[in-house]
Amino acid sequence: MKSIQRILLTVLLSFSVAPGAQSQNSPPGHAPNESAVYVVTYIEVTAMSVPRAIGPLLQYREAVRAEFGNSSVDLYQELGRPYRFAIYEQFQDRATFEAHKLGTATPRLLDGLRDIQSAPPDSRAFQGFAVGPVRPPGGGRAKIYSISHIEIPAARLADFGALARPFVETSRTDPGGMSFDILQELDPRQNQLTVFESWSSPQDFEAHRISAHVQQFREGLAPMLIGLYEDRLYGIFD
Repeated sequence: MKSIQRILLTVLLSFSVAPGAQSQNSPPGHAPNESAVYVVTYIEVTAMSVPRAIGPLLQYREAVRAEFGNSSVDLYQELGRPYRFAIYEQFQDRATFEAHKLGTATPRLLDGLRDIQSAPPDSRAFQGFAVGPVRPPGGGRAKIYSISHIEIPAARLADFGALARPFVETSRTDPGGMSFDILQELDPRQNQLTVFESWSSPQDFEAHRISAHVQQFREGLAPMLIGLYEDRLYGIFD
């Protein structure tokens, strides 16, 4: 039976993803901006429409990268389900994010996807909960990205912070890690959090996933969860 590392690597290389260079607006080693607003948008199209989705997504990325106050925007395609995409954006502060929402890039993207989407886009805005610097990528052939959704009761946020912060610090020392951040949704859904991870290779990600500190974190998190811990794996594409 193939190992999970071999399976992940095979899937990652099976569709059009770039080698996974850092966003042109997010150089390795940059210090986190405490005022930043992060946005994750999930997009799903019909399986036959994947090639048609690429154009509107690339046009959106280039338009947003040119906006004042945008720090980064990257496009991801889910491993194993290439009809699902994620857009990961960072804006300097709330004001530049609000200005972005008034622009034309998002309406143009929605128009371009309207006839091929299988579900409406789901866009969520965040503040940093535990955000650290980006490390240079290692020598892996294929970069891999994990986006996980966590929902807990608002009354357990302090407990979650006590559990999560040492876990994040330890995870950032794992070999092959490029970034490991926890984001918190803006009001009124601050009890919903997203873990964003980037790794130099599927093997590095798998070594982290089965580590003792991940198991300890998941065991401590389980009693707090409102719903299922949802995680998705992606490759970046150009």
